[in-house]
Amino acid sequence: MGKISLILLIFCLPAWAVEVISIEEDTGLIAVRQPREGTLSKGENICVVSEHTTLCGEVISADSQVAHVHLDEKSAAAAHKDIVVSKKLKNEIVSAEASLKTLQRSIAATKLELKTIEAKANKASWEISAGTGFGFDYFLPNIFLQYLVSNHFTLGLRAPIVLNSSNGTSITGSGAALSGNYYSRDFMTGFWVQVGAGLVFLNIASPGVSETHMSYLVNGTVGWRMRLSHKVTLGFSGGMQYSTSFASTAVIPNFIGAKPLFTVDIGYNF
Repeated sequence: MGKISLILLIFCLPAWAVEVISIEEDTGLIAVRQPREGTLSKGENICVVSEHTTLCGEVISADSQVAHVHLDEKSAAAAHKDIVVSKKLKNEIVSAEASLKTLQRSIAATKLELKTIEAKANKASWEISAGTGFGFDYFLPNIFLQYLVSNHFTLGLRAPIVLNSSNGTSITGSGAALSGNYYSRDFMTGFWVQVGAGLVFLNIASPGVSETHMSYLVNGTVGWRMRLSHKVTLGFSGGMQYSTSFASTAVIPNFIGAKPLFTVDIGYNF
């Protein structure tokens, strides 16, 4: 039978490409040249892996040039990992595999811890955003500033801007509202609950009329804030807002009273 190149595995050593000199199919004996990378010794348990099959057995004799191996077909089923070891080493291999799994879990935990530390180090404590609050018949553009008190809570300051003109009457003004914000995820992301209160100063002007008024407001919304990039977030929410009314000879703004409130904004962390 012609020479065949097979892969020979010894314990946990790397696979060696060796030359098979002869095969006795009736007895299961093969003769192989000693690999250049190492020497096969009598009594070693090895596996011979070919393109179509894997057979394992024991080196029954060896010299500096040739090793004779007796293959046991029954052992092929045990070679599911292309490796068979002697009984003496099996307990050591099992123990080593258990230690490796423990080490892998430790490495995974350390990586997660480092990732968390890195994330906390890279996240800023402030966020400023620009957006609008709106209802079915009004818009209130605003600037919103938040400070991170803890991983899930922020204090916010919202500055609404009133710019409205219709039928010869203009309504302008600005205000400020403090808020408390809860986020289900770290660093101003996730499910978002906001409760706030503040006031708005208004200037109402129409032909022959100029008035200045102040309105107090409270609001509550729930929504979601997501991270678009390392520094940029998108937030949207919905809820209710109540603004106190006042007497005016001109017009009352549409946002006065109890109104549905929706918000959307884009924020930047710094």
